[in-house]
Amino acid sequence: MDVFLVGGLVGLFTVARVIPRLLDSYREATLAFLVALVIGALRAPIAELSGNETVAWIPETIGVFVGLALVGGLLVLVLDWYAIDIDFDRL
Repeated sequence: MDVFLVGGLVGLFTVARVIPRLLDSYREATLAFLVALVIGALRAPIAELSGNETVAWIPETIGVFVGLALVGGLLVLVLDWYAIDIDFDRL
């Protein structure tokens, strides 16, 4: 768990500064990469929930996945709402 947190912080302070620059220079390629990264990562929560590497797309699994996706999306929207006043250039 500690490695995960350290990786998240390193990513937050490095990748968050690189992405805007890449979007300015290579917008289409950067967006394609980010979308591919998100789509590729969708399998991980399902595998973690089921406890094995082979995941069957049964209604129960899909329901759990959709529920967690909605909670995650709502969390992102709430964080975005509250972070709108943060001046990230001063950080």
